[in-house]
Amino acid sequence: MRRRGFAARLIGHPLEHLTTPSDSTFALLFCLPRLLGYYRSLGWEDIREDVFIKQPGGEILSPVRAMMIPLRGAPVATRSGSAW
Repeated sequence: MRRRGFAARLIGHPLEHLTTPSDSTFALLFCLPRLLGYYRSLGWEDIREDVFIKQPGGEILSPVRAMMIPLRGAPVATRSGSAW
């Protein structure tokens, strides 16, 4: 069942809904290292900086790589201060 495009369609479907008018300019993905190349091939871009996740007990460093993709033809998001 590999190499039939199922995963690309599964990822692409929600992105189609995110491109409708909203305040979001990019989508965020947390990715296992072995899948980085695959998501890059779909247009996702690496976030090279550490990404911290707010949790009830405080912020934690993401244990996996974060990636982003611009929505609606928006320019790539840039970090402003300590938050996206």
